[in-house]
Amino acid sequence: MYATVTMVPPVPRPASSLVFAVVVLVAALVGAGTARAARPPVPPVPTETAAGPATKPVEPAGAGCVPAAAERVRVIVLDLDAAAFAGDGHALSAVVAAEAARSPGLAVLTTRDLKAAVAHESDRQLMGCDDDTGCLAELADAVDADLLVHGSLSMTTTDAGDRAPVVSLTLLNARALVVVNRVTFAWRGAAAALPDVIASATQHLLVPASARPPGRLHLVGLPIGARVLVDAGDRTDAVQGGVLAPVAAGPHEVQVTLAGKRPSVHHVVVKGDAALAVPAVLEDAPVPDALVWGGAATAAVLGVGATLGIVWATTRRGATVTADVPVWGVGDVEALRGTK
Repeated sequence: MYATVTMVPPVPRPASSLVFAVVVLVAALVGAGTARAARPPVPPVPTETAAGPATKPVEPAGAGCVPAAAERVRVIVLDLDAAAFAGDGHALSAVVAAEAARSPGLAVLTTRDLKAAVAHESDRQLMGCDDDTGCLAELADAVDADLLVHGSLSMTTTDAGDRAPVVSLTLLNARALVVVNRVTFAWRGAAAALPDVIASATQHLLVPASARPPGRLHLVGLPIGARVLVDAGDRTDAVQGGVLAPVAAGPHEVQVTLAGKRPSVHHVVVKGDAALAVPAVLEDAPVPDALVWGGAATAAVLGVGATLGIVWATTRRGATVTADVPVWGVGDVEALRGTK
């Protein structure tokens, strides 16, 4: 397919070639819609919202995010705003780009790709690239995109008072400047699983629920009669042979409860068409302090009562007190020690 390029009259070169390249980059982004008028419009994308593991994403009717046309849709993935994760921001941003590249029909450009395009254009001019129209066409082709993904990674305080990371991603139509989809996940699990949470958020952003296969949970050591809750919803009836299925792909809170046992709570990231093992062995619940002190008080009262009864009986004239006292011999010493 050939692209239509608008001829731009020569522009006086600024003092800095790099500044000129950045200006050209901005102009190319603003005029991407008119410069590529011959390119077919981007198919409509359904809106889907995912607001944390306890809220199910809404899947509206309509076609999927990926068009059926043979031509791939170009997507620019910007770095995450991850000031709270200094040193890890670029690595976590790369997870979004890598997961987006897995979606068929999408051609992904990252922030580094854009910076490389600007640097390359600057080098071309320093080497004598005087064909302003050709350089502009090459740069515009490098940054012309239909969709843009941007987002943030921040920390928030949960209802329980602890700190938890929040992943927020937005899908923007780069031509119409219209928000297509938003996804937000709050994660209370292990920090090592944060890249999986970001990858799952990217899937929810770009792939409709109908194209995301569910997974399943293998509840290891699940006691008989235990209740299984996923995101506070009772899924006990869906457990067969210790396996809970189906479970929507994405982050979830899994809780196993049983009377007299400590509840088991795990935060997991379920992947499509995969089984995830979750420990479900429950420990005995501790005895409440009130019961312990109540039992001790009761025993003390009974002991005092028995002592007073014996004293009362011995002080009465003619009273006889009898008791069964076991007779131990020399050979019973080991038995007294508990070794027999």
